[in-house]
Amino acid sequence: MESNNMPDLNGVTKKTKGRQKVHTHLHYLSNQIAIEKKRSKDLNHLAKVAEDQFWWARPIESMTDSQLDKYKKMLEEFKRQLKEKRGNLN
Repeated sequence: MESNNMPDLNGVTKKTKGRQKVHTHLHYLSNQIAIEKKRSKDLNHLAKVAEDQFWWARPIESMTDSQLDKYKKMLEEFKRQLKEKRGNLN
Protein backbone atom coordinates (compact mmCIF):
# COMPACT_ATOMS: atom_id res chain seq x y z
CA MET A 1 0.00 0.00 0.00
CA GLU A 2 1.54 3.28 -1.13
CA SER A 3 0.85 6.57 0.55
CA ASN A 4 0.74 9.89 -1.32
CA ASN A 5 3.17 11.32 1.26
CA MET A 6 5.95 8.84 0.36
CA PRO A 7 8.63 9.95 -2.15
CA ASP A 8 8.94 8.05 -5.40
CA LEU A 9 12.20 6.18 -4.74
CA ASN A 10 12.16 4.53 -8.16
CA GLY A 11 12.32 7.97 -9.79
CA VAL A 12 15.21 9.01 -7.53
CA THR A 13 17.09 5.79 -8.29
CA LYS A 14 16.58 6.25 -12.04
CA LYS A 15 17.87 9.84 -11.85
CA THR A 16 20.91 8.74 -9.87
CA LYS A 17 21.67 5.95 -12.34
CA GLY A 18 21.22 8.38 -15.21
CA ARG A 19 23.63 10.86 -13.63
CA GLN A 20 26.16 8.10 -13.01
CA LYS A 21 25.89 7.02 -16.63
CA VAL A 22 26.43 10.60 -17.85
CA HIS A 23 29.36 11.06 -15.45
CA THR A 24 30.96 7.81 -16.67
CA HIS A 25 30.54 8.88 -20.29
CA LEU A 26 32.01 12.34 -19.59
CA HIS A 27 34.97 10.71 -17.85
CA TYR A 28 35.50 8.45 -20.88
CA LEU A 29 35.34 11.42 -23.27
CA SER A 30 37.75 13.39 -21.12
CA ASN A 31 40.23 10.50 -21.26
CA GLN A 32 39.83 10.26 -25.05
CA ILE A 33 40.55 13.98 -25.40
CA ALA A 34 43.69 13.63 -23.28
CA ILE A 35 44.85 10.71 -25.44
CA GLU A 36 44.24 12.66 -28.65
CA LYS A 37 46.07 15.73 -27.28
CA LYS A 38 49.10 13.56 -26.47
CA ARG A 39 48.95 11.90 -29.89
CA SER A 40 48.82 15.32 -31.55
CA LYS A 41 51.78 16.54 -29.50
CA ASP A 42 53.78 13.41 -30.39
CA LEU A 43 52.98 13.73 -34.11
CA ASN A 44 53.93 17.40 -34.11
CA HIS A 45 57.22 16.50 -32.46
CA LEU A 46 57.91 13.79 -35.08
CA ALA A 47 57.08 16.21 -37.90
CA LYS A 48 59.48 18.79 -36.44
CA VAL A 49 62.25 16.18 -36.13
CA ALA A 50 61.67 15.11 -39.75
CA GLU A 51 61.73 18.72 -40.96
CA ASP A 52 64.97 19.40 -39.08
CA GLN A 53 66.58 16.23 -40.43
CA PHE A 54 65.22 16.14 -44.00
CA TRP A 55 64.69 19.32 -45.97
CA TRP A 56 62.12 17.59 -48.23
CA ALA A 57 59.87 16.98 -45.23
CA ARG A 58 59.34 20.73 -44.82
CA PRO A 59 56.26 22.47 -46.17
CA ILE A 60 56.76 23.50 -49.79
CA GLU A 61 56.14 27.13 -48.88
CA SER A 62 59.30 27.20 -46.77
CA MET A 63 61.60 25.64 -49.40
CA THR A 64 64.13 27.64 -51.36
CA ASP A 65 64.07 27.67 -55.17
CA SER A 66 66.98 25.23 -55.21
CA GLN A 67 65.17 22.86 -52.85
CA LEU A 68 62.00 23.10 -54.94
CA ASP A 69 63.95 22.15 -58.07
CA LYS A 70 65.50 19.15 -56.29
CA TYR A 71 62.10 18.17 -54.91
CA LYS A 72 60.53 18.36 -58.36
CA LYS A 73 63.29 16.17 -59.83
CA MET A 74 62.87 13.65 -57.02
CA LEU A 75 59.10 13.47 -57.66
CA GLU A 76 59.65 13.07 -61.39
CA GLU A 77 62.12 10.23 -60.75
CA PHE A 78 59.67 8.62 -58.34
CA LYS A 79 56.93 8.85 -60.96
CA ARG A 80 59.23 7.27 -63.56
CA GLN A 81 60.07 4.41 -61.19
CA LEU A 82 56.39 3.82 -60.42
CA LYS A 83 55.57 3.61 -64.12
CA GLU A 84 58.43 1.19 -64.61
CA LYS A 85 57.30 -1.05 -61.76
CA ARG A 86 53.70 -0.91 -62.96
CA GLY A 87 54.90 -2.01 -66.40
CA ASN A 88 56.76 -4.94 -64.83
CA LEU A 89 53.60 -6.08 -63.06
CA ASN A 90 51.59 -6.37 -66.30
